[in-house]
Amino acid sequence: DHARDGAVNSARGKLRSEKPIELGGHPGRELVIEKAGDTIVRMRIYLARRRLYQVMVLGSGPTFAAKDVETFLDSFRLNK
Repeated sequence: DHARDGAVNSARGKLRSEKPIELGGHPGRELVIEKAGDTIVRMRIYLARRRLYQVMVLGSGPTFAAKDVETFLDSFRLNK
């Protein structure tokens, strides 16, 4: 919850959506944050052992809706 709240505050935006996710058995959340204007932040945060990992994309309009955003976010992996 603190990581989510910190991300929203740092972006100076409004939380539009949040859903639970997981990566390799580690819990996470996917967030969509709206910033001023038409900028959107799409972020995934994961808690693995005692570390917090964040992967994010900022964009607007057609750029944000592109398949490349999903491909980029899905490319994150944890090494053992």
